[in-house]
Amino acid sequence: MQDILIKKQTANIMKNFLIKTVQEGTGIKTKIDGLEIGGKTGTANMVKNGKYQQKYMSSFFGFANDTNGHKYSIGVTVNNPINKGKHWYYYASNSAVPIFKELVMTLVKLNYLVVNK
Repeated sequence: MQDILIKKQTANIMKNFLIKTVQEGTGIKTKIDGLEIGGKTGTANMVKNGKYQQKYMSSFFGFANDTNGHKYSIGVTVNNPINKGKHWYYYASNSAVPIFKELVMTLVKLNYLVVNK
């Protein structure tokens, strides 16, 4: 007998939440027409000796799928993102998300993912 961790319906609901994050939320900079992309951004203030530091960790964990059945899961974590003179540099949407998109574009360039036009 196979153990089922979550129902297929629940998994599809969660997948759609992740896709919506890319379609209109904090992961919108990963959007690539012709690919199914979903994910979750995260931004955290680092703690040392029980005190918050002026250092951050940002992340984007997601997936990129094409219509040919190629599916990739990618996780990006940026420790203490580089300040480019902007107060919002540390948010995942400005640090981890562009790296994720660059990785997906590399998969496209190498033909591991095919963009449906």
